[in-house]
Amino acid sequence: DRSSAASDVYKRQEEIIEVSSEEIKKVSLQKTPQDVIAVYRIPDYSINFESLDGCLSIALDTVQDPGNMGTIIRLADWYGIENIFCSLGCADIYNPKTVQATMGALARVKVCYVDLRDLFETVKIPVYGTFLNGEDIYKSELTSHGIIVMGNEGKGISENLERCISKRLFIPNYPQGRETTESPVSYTHLTLPTS
Repeated sequence: DRSSAASDVYKRQEEIIEVSSEEIKKVSLQKTPQDVIAVYRIPDYSINFESLDGCLSIALDTVQDPGNMGTIIRLADWYGIENIFCSLGCADIYNPKTVQATMGALARVKVCYVDLRDLFETVKIPVYGTFLNGEDIYKSELTSHGIIVMGNEGKGISENLERCISKRLFIPNYPQGRETTESPVSYTHLTLPTS
């Protein structure tokens, strides 16, 4: 509930400054900003390879649209996915559009920019890739740990990363037959069956 969430924020806060709506409008990039603005340090996450062994993570290969990045981070948070690895060509997660699209999830999901090929060659867990010619994710048995790779909005997963994929998956549109070219749209209805 919102009141307990607000209470948690107050307990962890270092400083709360009350400002007017006019002052919020001056510092916000939005035409109609929310009533709250948070300022926090940009975290510097390092990869804990041992922690990857017991969970699903996401890797993003050159996702370029800031809004898509934010949506994926928000959805990862919804599904309890704590780690997102971005290729060096992905949009900046601190772009104002990205931050807004995360709706606060950026404070809970660890996002690291890494060389994805090096990551995949280092980890000893399954690497699932999303493709138009993969196996239907709803009919596939997945392990409870691994990395799900999502590609660029227009080009998909790059060829040099495709070689690192241990299983090709297809995320069907929902509802069936609806066309989309955006990675996050398919991801929004993803339920992960695990064995």
